Amino acid sequence: MPHFFESFADALRCGLHLSVRRGENDHHKIEALFKGLGRALRQAFRLCPHERDIPRPRVRYDRHCAIQRGQCGSVAGALRRLGVPAASVGTAAEIAVADGLIFPGAGAAQAAMNDLRARGLVAALRDYPKPFLGLCLGMQLLLDYSAEGPTECLGIVRGKVLPLPQGATSPHIGWNRLSTGKYAYFVHSYVCVPENPRLVTMTVEHGATLCAGIRQGNYFGVQWHPEKSGATGDRLFQSFAALCRRDACTTTCK
Repeated sequence: MPHFFESFADALRCGLHLSVRRGENDHHKIEALFKGLGRALRQAFRLCPHERDIPRPRVRYDRHCAIQRGQCGSVAGALRRLGVPAASVGTAAEIAVADGLIFPGAGAAQAAMNDLRARGLVAALRDYPKPFLGLCLGMQLLLDYSAEGPTECLGIVRGKVLPLPQGATSPHIGWNRLSTGKYAYFVHSYVCVPENPRLVTMTVEHGATLCAGIRQGNYFGVQWHPEKSGATGDRLFQSFAALCRRDACTTTCK
């Protein structure tokens, strides 16, 4: 990693000073480094407001937390681009009236669960009856237990979240081919291992065959990041939105 940043700074002909002040593992430290780099680039390439004819760089970074934050900004941007109406929710009452719920996540499982407990959202998520889509950590929290912490999770899907298998590069970062034949973007150090293998909807090869998606009833989850996965992610969001509309119509028409 130091060699990468040295080469990057040399090619850009700039001075680059990075330091990691916190992080529980290499995954979090690398994530923090790239977020810092993104912020630095955003400042460096900020243009005078009068220079409107020069194309502006598109730099995005995600906020850290569990629900309604996580990758909320980038997920909301993807939904906006696709014309899917969406709003952030932060209370159990708001969750209860939503036609569908996207549950993004970033960071550590233990911190995320502590946040959900502190805000009184655990029961609302466990009892949610409509379409639910967990992304990355948001999928991992659906299981019983995560070794990251360790911590008890929501317990909606029976199973555990374990570190990537020995011999696999950790964290798993970048594009990889799903068992569906499509490519998706991954950033993770832990993987879901549901007790019932029939709940696995897709897999990915990374040192071993890993779970990349699950479904149990109205709960769906993917280990990859749809908001960063181009056409593959767009199709997932569009399909989920269509499912929410059908579910809302069925409920209303009863």
